[in-house]
Amino acid sequence: MDFGRMEVLEGGVEESDCLTVEIDRSRSFGGLWHYWGPYFASGDDAISADQRETMRSIVADYRPGETKYCIEAHTDTVGSVGANMDLSRRRAENIALELVRQGVRWEDTQVRWYGETRLARPTVDEVAEPLNRRSFVDVRRACAAGR
Repeated sequence: MDFGRMEVLEGGVEESDCLTVEIDRSRSFGGLWHYWGPYFASGDDAISADQRETMRSIVADYRPGETKYCIEAHTDTVGSVGANMDLSRRRAENIALELVRQGVRWEDTQVRWYGETRLARPTVDEVAEPLNRRSFVDVRRACAAGR
């Protein structure tokens, strides 16, 4: 449930002029931060009070229209494929709604959900693998003109 941990991204940045992140939150190259979001309980889409409090660090430097939040959510393989797709959608939307409650404009959020299609730790069906119940929040700043 640690929103403060960051991961170095290898490529995948849509803005080709931008570089990716640095581990230390005090340094960013090109304006992309990648936060590990909450790990959810199996079958659950709720965000805890502790997670809400920790999310405040994600919106601390928010600039309307300049900062964009891309939220991704996943599930384990417990339940049907359709139910897991819906569950991951609810997880992503709940994270976005919490960001909005904390002052982010809805139009500055984007949600993506993958159900059990992108497992962090591959398993057979009906396995409650905690690592697969993950979410991410990418925070992007617009690239400076002329770079």
